[in-house]
Amino acid sequence: MLAASTLADILVAVGAIITAAAGLCTAYAAVVRAKNEGREECEKQLGDARAAAEKEAAEVHRWRMQYPGGLPPGVG
Repeated sequence: MLAASTLADILVAVGAIITAAAGLCTAYAAVVRAKNEGREECEKQLGDARAAAEKEAAEVHRWRMQYPGGLPPGVG
């Protein structure tokens, strides 16, 4: 059974999942669009999508390191 989590822990986890899903969706959309626009544009969009996903993942990681016990009340 999972340990009891605070609302902040749950929100951080949901944020991480949403960020990962958004990165995957953005990358997929870039690949689909690339079929119509060509390889060069695909590589640029895929690189942009990866950079955006990495930036968001780093932000989620920063929050998790800054608040290892979950977000304090009133934050987020």
